[in-house]
Amino acid sequence: MNNQRNYFKIYDDEGVKSYFKTNLSYEEIEALKKDFEDNHQEYYNNDFIKFIKENDPSAEEIEVHAIYY
Repeated sequence: MNNQRNYFKIYDDEGVKSYFKTNLSYEEIEALKKDFEDNHQEYYNNDFIKFIKENDPSAEEIEVHAIYY
């Protein structure tokens, strides 16, 4: 794990879009996603983010707003 913050957009089984930030790399998130999928029948963003927090306690869901000008 490095000091860089990474931001991800995810979609769950119901098509709900969420964003989260973490110190984990893309490769680490992909590996954790595989573990999560192996242990869950359905995929929900809140559950996945809680799962990510087990490996990176600083991970959190964030809101993203568009700015137009």
